[in-house]
Amino acid sequence: MSTLIDNIKYFRKEKGLSQKEVAAKSEISLATYQRIEQGTSDVGMTDLSKISDVLGIGVDTLMKRRCTIITLANTKGGSGKTTMAIHISKQLKLLTGKKVLAFDTDIQESLSNVHSDDSIVDLVTFDHTKKFVSKESSIRTQLVNLSKEYDFIIIDTAGSFESFTFLSAIIEMSNILIVPFQLTRMSISGTEFIEELIVETNAHRSEQGKLPTKAVAVATMVNKRANEVKILKDIEFEGINVLTNVISNSVEYSRTDDLSTSFTNASIKKEFDKFMDELEKYTGLSN
Repeated sequence: MSTLIDNIKYFRKEKGLSQKEVAAKSEISLATYQRIEQGTSDVGMTDLSKISDVLGIGVDTLMKRRCTIITLANTKGGSGKTTMAIHISKQLKLLTGKKVLAFDTDIQESLSNVHSDDSIVDLVTFDHTKKFVSKESSIRTQLVNLSKEYDFIIIDTAGSFESFTFLSAIIEMSNILIVPFQLTRMSISGTEFIEELIVETNAHRSEQGKLPTKAVAVATMVNKRANEVKILKDIEFEGINVLTNVISNSVEYSRTDDLSTSFTNASIKKEFDKFMDELEKYTGLSN
């Protein structure tokens, strides 16, 4: 029942509707609808069907576990994707206590190298050595199946332009896209490909009646002493919201990080806490 209630509240907020608006359009009394969202009143199939019609979401979708798929992507290498994927995975596990999966789709398997028996999140790797009729079809099927088991899936992608269609398929399956980038001309210009891809992806999702993939960009490896953060106010990407919180070069961007522990450095933890708070505010991550 909690899954159904959580999904009703989530999709209502995604549609920008108030409880009063959903109740009126569903021809249900406001008091009854409020009790439904509070979990103090059972919802019959007739009312559930009306609510699903108003939300534009199938009843079967409302009844299923809702998995949030978060992809980190930038075709410019060295942007800190793997480091961000590691810390976001751990933060979500520690903050929510829910089932979190780290999914390594990079042929270099950078994320897989930091997984161990002590890891607090699960990990799977996309096998690029297998012969597929279509890698795109395979990754879609794999994500559909994994979504039934996990609350959050964090996907690390290749740091180079290896396959437009493969990356496009991943982003199209994602609820949230995070684009880490450095505050350099080369890194910013390298983000333009992702910018075009998210616009195209959301056009496809709209045609399929799906909610758009929410895209954010976060500046990494920022030298705060050099006031690099001032550059942010002049950066704009179409279809991608640039977050005001940044990750500084105080963070160790290396593959020696692991998935087993939380932060030991208080200042770095504070940076990621602020980043996660802003990410939550823009994407409704924990709803």
